[in-house]
Amino acid sequence: MLLNEFLKAHRRIEEQEATVARLQNQIDAVTTGLQKVSAQLAAANGDAGMRSDIDGSSRAADIGSE
Repeated sequence: MLLNEFLKAHRRIEEQEATVARLQNQIDAVTTGLQKVSAQLAAANGDAGMRSDIDGSSRAADIGSE
C-alpha cells in the first residue's frame, strides 16, 4: 500500500516536471518572439525618426506640444 502511494506520487512529480518543461519552452518561444517584435519596432521607429511611447504617442506629438 505504501509502495502504491509512492508510485502515484512519483508519477505526479514526473507529470509536473514535464508540464514545467513544456511551459518553459513556451515562455522561451514567447520571449524570443517578443524580442523580435521589439527589435522590428525599434528599427521601424528609428527609420522614421520617431520614438514610440507606451500610450502610442510619438516624438512628433511631443515636439508639437512644445
